[in-house]
Amino acid sequence: MAPRGPQPDADLLTDRLVQAIDALVDSHGAVVLAPMHMVQDPAYAHALRARAARPEAVHVLDDDALSPGQIRSVYAGADVMVALRLHAGIVATSVGVPTVTYFYVDKGRLYADQVGAAGYTRPIERLLEDDALADLTTMAAGVVADVQQRERTAAALADMRATLREDFAAAVRG
Repeated sequence: MAPRGPQPDADLLTDRLVQAIDALVDSHGAVVLAPMHMVQDPAYAHALRARAARPEAVHVLDDDALSPGQIRSVYAGADVMVALRLHAGIVATSVGVPTVTYFYVDKGRLYADQVGAAGYTRPIERLLEDDALADLTTMAAGVVADVQQRERTAAALADMRATLREDFAAAVRG
């Protein structure tokens, strides 16, 4: 359900997201908007696409019938992920895609910290600042070029997987 009444921060955030989409289309050729919450996110993604300078270069994954493997395959083909939802960042990093994370609750920051990506993480409110687009484009270009970042993230994820397997095995053994 769309918010009612004046929402200056929400309107500014929408404006900034459209600017970011336009900048990413210019630098990468296309943008895929991948809603994570199928109730409200697809309509918002379509509204962002409609406002983009080149809407034909903006694609919305609004089909809830995609399997987790299919979503991972789509993400794996990306040059960069700009994640506004925790699970988008988790999926993107799990397939090795350089990721910039904007978090609205602390779990997004905590996850980025765990995978060694704190330098490419901002609170969502950062998008409301005057230089937000410059910061985003700098981070996106930086994370794509940062081979050491991808190595840190891959190592952190490998450690997390190993710990999870060990903890699961210990729990099953009882």
